[in-house]
Amino acid sequence: MDIRSITRYLLVLVATFFILNGTFALLNQANSFLNFAGFVLIASWVLLVVGTKGFTKLPLKKRKHHNGNTPS
Repeated sequence: MDIRSITRYLLVLVATFFILNGTFALLNQANSFLNFAGFVLIASWVLLVVGTKGFTKLPLKKRKHHNGNTPS
């Protein structure tokens, strides 16, 4: 990863945190530390999957199965 992608990652993380934290503050459903911890876990996992291009491959793509007819 170069500096620009790391900076973009951090900017998206911080901006999304402030948006979600403001929403949770309006709802008053949990304290801010739990909101922050849950947000960091979910956002880092999502950005990791997107960063590793996990969404570019179609999970339901049909693959050819040879059913044991391939040479070993």
